[in-house]
Amino acid sequence: MVFDSLFRPFYSQEKRTGIKSESARSFIRLAQDLREATSLTDAQAASLRLTADTDDNGVDETIQYSWSGSAGDPLERVGDVTLPLVSQVTSLAFSYYVANYNLLSSPVSASQVRAVAVDLTASTQNETFQLRSQTRLRNLS
Repeated sequence: MVFDSLFRPFYSQEKRTGIKSESARSFIRLAQDLREATSLTDAQAASLRLTADTDDNGVDETIQYSWSGSAGDPLERVGDVTLPLVSQVTSLAFSYYVANYNLLSSPVSASQVRAVAVDLTASTQNETFQLRSQTRLRNLS
């Protein structure tokens, strides 16, 4: 009984820390891919596709970030392999901006995009975590 009373708070804290860390790591990865992007080929509300030379071999890879739109499904990064980045996503929205940070309205022409904002909410049990990030696309021609 003593073990159980000590383990439950630890496990609960571990799960909260897990979703926060998972979200933060994913945003770092997404921001890095966006900064290295040589083109943005698709710009949707719950997904985006870009090309970038992420492995420094001189050849651009196609990378897609997407969420199904169903609460509880993960945010995925699709490249050579599909990686679930953030589990238990309850909402995700990509917003797209031109060079002077004016918001583009839907449908977005990917060739106009110069910055991307991401709003993500993830939940586990009774814990909800929200994160927002904005990244300028540096390498677009």
